[in-house]
Amino acid sequence: MKKILATISITLLLNACATLETLDKPKFYSGTRMDIEALNDRSRSHGTSADLADAFIKPLYLLDLPFSFVADTAFLPIKTIQVLASGDEEDKTQRSDVPPHQ
Repeated sequence: MKKILATISITLLLNACATLETLDKPKFYSGTRMDIEALNDRSRSHGTSADLADAFIKPLYLLDLPFSFVADTAFLPIKTIQVLASGDEEDKTQRSDVPPHQ
């Protein structure tokens, strides 16, 4: 019973944590991106205590991923305004197969 309660508590505390951390970044689905980048991070050296930390932290990012996706979708109108206001060309969707309008 204690394990179930602890799991539920951790899950509730982590709901869309990555999205909340990246609200100020003008990128679409920035929280989801942060979770995926953290899951794919292989820059740490192997055979160190960092491996033990990764073994504990990475499942938490995996738990947070669906919540971040839902929260990022809910914040999509705000993120659209942020991206357009920032002038950041990286996140503006441009189709390469359509010629520019003249």
